[in-house]
Amino acid sequence: AAISLALGGLASASNYLRFLQHQQQGLSPTPERMMNVYAIGNNLGLGSTVFSTTLILMVLTCVAMTCWRGQWWQGFGAALIGTLLIAPHTYLYDSTLVLLPAVLTVFLATSQFPRAVAAAFCTPLPCLLQLFDKPWPMAPALVLLLLLAGLTWDTLGLPKLSAERPIAQPVC
Repeated sequence: AAISLALGGLASASNYLRFLQHQQQGLSPTPERMMNVYAIGNNLGLGSTVFSTTLILMVLTCVAMTCWRGQWWQGFGAALIGTLLIAPHTYLYDSTLVLLPAVLTVFLATSQFPRAVAAAFCTPLPCLLQLFDKPWPMAPALVLLLLLAGLTWDTLGLPKLSAERPIAQPVC
């Protein structure tokens, strides 16, 4: 704070305090553009408490199962993703918390589904879709939800959703 005050002076500090007291609504995204389960409901026209509660319970179940049965990186990723999905205010820049778990998923997941979703998360496409009208602003939140589902799927060892063939083992 002292360095900031020394660099900007008292005028900058008073401008910043004035900004905090009189924020414009244009700086805060609308609920449809958040990265949480509420944005998914708002974009689908299902912004009810029942729909949100159902998604929150699903997220909590996925996080608990992944933390309980998964490896450390899967539990870490699930916990971060779950936090973003159920928090009431999650902005696009908050998703940077998921970059490390997404990269780990790309390289360490055993099935293609979570790898593909993690790779899609790392592209700018979901973020760019937020620029369009409903229902597209829910794309980043939906990708997060799919990434959590993919981590849980991979953790539980459920059947793979890809056309991968098993590698033939040499006969000795």
